[in-house]
Amino acid sequence: MGDTEKNQDCGVKKCGTCTGEWHFPGETGARRQSAWFWPFGLLGLIGPLIGSVIWIIFLVAGIWILRLANIVFMSGFVALLIGAVVANLQWFFAVSLFLGYCGYFIRKTPSTAAVLWPVMGAVNFTFAMWIISWVFRTVGFSAGATWLYEPGIFIRANLIVIFAFVLVLGAISMAARQSRMRKN
Repeated sequence: MGDTEKNQDCGVKKCGTCTGEWHFPGETGARRQSAWFWPFGLLGLIGPLIGSVIWIIFLVAGIWILRLANIVFMSGFVALLIGAVVANLQWFFAVSLFLGYCGYFIRKTPSTAAVLWPVMGAVNFTFAMWIISWVFRTVGFSAGATWLYEPGIFIRANLIVIFAFVLVLGAISMAARQSRMRKN
């Protein structure tokens, strides 16, 4: 197979070394991701859905194991943790599905990376901060430590600001990366 045919496989211009592997969006040749990185991408549009369902199945299995372990430990914090995860299972599924489809579209159409990459980062970071705020509030409330409870309340009250800040930082970072790549 010649260089021209290889370049057509990956869609990255000036690649010259394509072996059918996926590339990081917008980069040529460097930082490659092989096909095993996203095994459900081969299934097309249903791949991220299947990946999210499998992730939720593992999460529910982990909850069951935690419940069984909590029968022995009888920890109030673990019981609250299990209750919070079960009550918010739909959010875990929705975020997993959203991130899975964003990743799929970035790999399928690398030109969408400029928009989706910052949004993915902002959603991921904000979701992690939401979980951290819950942990701070729960531990602070359980232990009677306001120095832990108050930061959790502050983080939760400012999740929209955190999302917007991380989104702007991601957009600036992506614009700088694209500008640097155009110069090369």
